[in-house]
Amino acid sequence: MKRWQRRLLWLAVFVAGLLFLISQLNLDEVNALFSQVRVSMILGVVACLAVSFLLWNLRWQYSLSKLTKIRFFTLLPMLMAGMFFNMVTPTAGMGGEPVRVYYLSKLSKARKTSMFVLTATEKLFGTVVLAVMLVFSLIFAAIFIPEEWIIKGVLIVLFLLLVFIIVLLARILRKIRIHESRYIQLIVKFAFKIRTFSRKFSSYGEFAQYVEARLEWAKTLLKRMLRNRQFVASNLLLTLAITIVNYLAFYLSLLAFNTSMPFLQVIVVFTIASVIADITFIPGGAGLTEAIAIGLYNAFGVPLAIAALATLLYRTLYYIFTIGAGYLCLVYLHMKE
Repeated sequence: MKRWQRRLLWLAVFVAGLLFLISQLNLDEVNALFSQVRVSMILGVVACLAVSFLLWNLRWQYSLSKLTKIRFFTLLPMLMAGMFFNMVTPTAGMGGEPVRVYYLSKLSKARKTSMFVLTATEKLFGTVVLAVMLVFSLIFAAIFIPEEWIIKGVLIVLFLLLVFIIVLLARILRKIRIHESRYIQLIVKFAFKIRTFSRKFSSYGEFAQYVEARLEWAKTLLKRMLRNRQFVASNLLLTLAITIVNYLAFYLSLLAFNTSMPFLQVIVVFTIASVIADITFIPGGAGLTEAIAIGLYNAFGVPLAIAALATLLYRTLYYIFTIGAGYLCLVYLHMKE
């Protein structure tokens, strides 16, 4: 299937899901809810999202400080440009890291491999915290969602998928050498087919040696950074701050429609929906993330109309930051070249 056909297919799925959702809503009820919306809560969501990206940028700056010194507001457009690529490419939330390193390499003479490792490590802390919250959320939802066996079944499958991914990653990281891991071999062989690499290297063997040398250096640097207790503690604290601010933004989107629920349940809904956005290869998790969040809200007793409006409010503002502001930052960086 060609790229444009895949994109058209995902668009069709998203539109179909959106139309189905709209068909289930009472439009008179939706209009009534909009007439009572609390603007102050919407502004609160915007503020929380802005703070979360500023904290994310601070975490990245701190991680890079072990290698190179870059100003905070010099890094910020690169972070947002990376977020744009995370949202529009089917790369499970990892498409923006190479973009960030590309623009960073134009300002720093530090080794590109080192910059990529520190950039990926910075995001690794977010993944670790989210994984811990996911385990808690899945257990909580499976126990406390009343008589929703379909949703419970989906949660159990998601938990098993998480275990599989962790085991797979452990096997890959244990066998970091190319000739010892068939997974890495497949990735490297696929990468060599990219024209940029096939032109630069005369043979696959030469390219494999180059990649393996970079992997060994990355492994050494990663071990050294993770042994630094201050580095790990600071990254974890910043990651927790980012996570809490995101939970608060999601909670305020619910309060915007004069509805409240236990904050713990909001954490569960946000965590599960966010992880699905990250592990699927749908760009930005668009459509599926919203559907999961709405379904979980409704399973916890939130009326369908409010669940849909609160979720769409948060996601729309999130898209404005990541796709809208991210694209503007990408244009800005391109114009500076």
